[in-house]
Amino acid sequence: MRESLPRIFCLLAVACMLCGTAFATSDGYLRYPDIHGERVVFVAEADLWTAPVQGGTARRLTTHVGGETLPKFSPDGSRIAFTGQYDGNSDVFVISAEGGEPKRLTVLVSRDDLKNMVVRKTARDGADEFALSPDGKLAAFIVDGDVFVTGITSKDDQEIAKPFTARVTATPQRESSLSWSPDGEHLLFSSAVSGRDNLYVAKPADADTPWTESFEFTTTRLTDSANEDYAAAFSPDGSKIAFVRGRGHLIVIPAEGGTETVLGNFWYEPGFQWSPDGRWIAYSAADEQFNYDIWIVPADGGEAYNVSRHPNDDLVPSWSPDGKRLVWTAQRVGDTYDVWGVWLNREDDERTPAQWLKAWNDKAEKQKADEDEGDEDDEEKPDLPEVTIDFDRLWERVGRISDLQGDEGRARVSPDGKTIIFTAEHEGSTDLYSVRWDGDDLKRLTTEAEPEQYVFDSEGETVFYLDDNGLI
Repeated sequence: MRESLPRIFCLLAVACMLCGTAFATSDGYLRYPDIHGERVVFVAEADLWTAPVQGGTARRLTTHVGGETLPKFSPDGSRIAFTGQYDGNSDVFVISAEGGEPKRLTVLVSRDDLKNMVVRKTARDGADEFALSPDGKLAAFIVDGDVFVTGITSKDDQEIAKPFTARVTATPQRESSLSWSPDGEHLLFSSAVSGRDNLYVAKPADADTPWTESFEFTTTRLTDSANEDYAAAFSPDGSKIAFVRGRGHLIVIPAEGGTETVLGNFWYEPGFQWSPDGRWIAYSAADEQFNYDIWIVPADGGEAYNVSRHPNDDLVPSWSPDGKRLVWTAQRVGDTYDVWGVWLNREDDERTPAQWLKAWNDKAEKQKADEDEGDEDDEEKPDLPEVTIDFDRLWERVGRISDLQGDEGRARVSPDGKTIIFTAEHEGSTDLYSVRWDGDDLKRLTTEAEPEQYVFDSEGETVFYLDDNGLI
């Protein structure tokens, strides 16, 4: 320790001498001095300098934009080693004691910290949309942009065991527009995985494994358009798919993809729905005066028919499952939207309530007789209802179904045609309501639920809806 004191004293003295000479007007600090013989090297203003030990003019050795620190003379005094930060990292360099170009001796790379990027999350709400399977046993939904499928069980059963949920997609992009095939074997959706929304269809990789027990799924791309493809839906027989492209082109393609049939070009997305027999598509679209009307067009292409023909807006049509009626929301009286509808055949429009009651009772008895005569193991699909439309002055048969103080939202008809559900802004919140087919017997189904999607199950006994918290 005693032997080092003279050296320390000497270095401090040299630094003081330099402060009084060459750096008298500089803001730089003198650091890291090292002596060899009659010369001292040190750092000032993040560069290397040398000067006589006895004091005098200091000479700059480096002018790099990076910084230098910790200079040391070589044993013979001909070179100086130092630490330089030229590329963001600290490396060892060497330079001639007379100056020149530094030579890199090491390449050190900062370490990368390993982080666990797997995020495990349990979600009980937060769904953006959902789709009920045709048999009512499964629900597909989207959370955080990915598609999931879960089983539907009663509340009592869920207290014993939660239903299994399978993740169908896991992409950085978002999926949307869910639609089941009528047989429940395929799930249609839109995805931006290619950089823009196109249509895809998924199914379990193993056809014998149920959806909720599958870990792998096969996904097939159906469209490859430069525009966005979305809002897709299978036809009732599963042979075709209708969807919207870009700003508002309504298009139909085969279920496996292929030749496109353009049904209409609109400046805004048309809200549409297949007829129960798949021969027609009903949609709402705006004209050049921004007035929305309800139209029916053949699914194979052809001339569209204006059903509503009203100067105010008529929106989002829905077919009754038996194909006898079309319902929608319209702003026809005052400033609010109500539920309106039309019987597609004049004969149905002219029926009395007693005649409707008899028709439904006769239908129920026939269905029961068919079930009694049929084989319990017979899983043959029921025939699709044939939709017949009497277009002659159809718009004159349009009638009002609901009349609440606030706006009513999209209407849907129960499978038996006897009940119509819709949302309404009434009594301080938006909730689900139901009315009888003739508009009577109003019932409030939810309280402060703010439903965003809603649908009957196949039996018409249960209504599934998505609330504003994303809870199904």
